[in-house]
Amino acid sequence: MSKKIFNSILCLLLSISLFSGCSLSSNRLASKAVSSQAIDGHLYPAYKMINNTQKWGYINSVGTFLINPQFDNAEPFTKDGIARITQNNLIGIIDKTGKIIIKPSFQFINDFSEGVATANTPTDNKVINLKGQILYSSKDYIGNFSNGMAITEKTSSGSQNLYGYIDKTGAVKISPQYISA
Repeated sequence: MSKKIFNSILCLLLSISLFSGCSLSSNRLASKAVSSQAIDGHLYPAYKMINNTQKWGYINSVGTFLINPQFDNAEPFTKDGIARITQNNLIGIIDKTGKIIIKPSFQFINDFSEGVATANTPTDNKVINLKGQILYSSKDYIGNFSNGMAITEKTSSGSQNLYGYIDKTGAVKISPQYISA
């Protein structure tokens, strides 16, 4: 065998060995990256078909269900670590462990702001806190809270809707007197 062919084969074997080692190293790095994604703390809504019905739960960054599919609908978690879920056409709130914080009993729950949210039932509107406690109920519309107040709408005797502002306890801070607010 000539020296030139021998050197070529030797270079080829060294290259294969070198690239194999890099491949193994990159596989180990990729494995470590997948492991860190599995524990990054983020949960994402995802559904699975169970008995021909969509059931929603929450998966982690690598697609593993951490909250089993059990809801009719599931929304993303907020920065407060809570998410709206739907069961039997009613909305409730869960935490990142899947624990129900607010039992599904509302037609809608607005986003939480300043520790409270407005929630709607067929008969009235409520102001609720993160524990699900009802702070105030009203037949009138209640908007989202900002700077300690929420817009409220009342129908005047002339069937004109007038707007004002209430605080978290329902106390009127600015009486409904404005055509728009």
